[in-house]
Amino acid sequence: MTQRWNDLLFAHWPVPAAQIEALLPEGLHVDTFQGSAWLGVVPFWLDRIKIRGVPPIPGARSFPDLNLRTYVRDGFSGTRGMYCFFAGCQQPAGCGGGARLL
Repeated sequence: MTQRWNDLLFAHWPVPAAQIEALLPEGLHVDTFQGSAWLGVVPFWLDRIKIRGVPPIPGARSFPDLNLRTYVRDGFSGTRGMYCFFAGCQQPAGCGGGARLL
């Protein structure tokens, strides 16, 4: 799958790590920076969306998206990553398909 993310805003707020930790699934732990967990809101819009071997999906070539995220570590390997509390868009086919590809 290919896509282009446009006009991103990365807005982040420090949150006590224990508050975020309580919301994470088992096996994930808060990744802190300067002693805090960070909650991010990331609005953007996507275009140039293509899935190799699949014809274009009508209405799914360009749409806005929003992520509510925090940063985590895997409890087993310690690998850093991102956990989305919410990843939504105004194109249901795009949201559902994208979530399954992650």
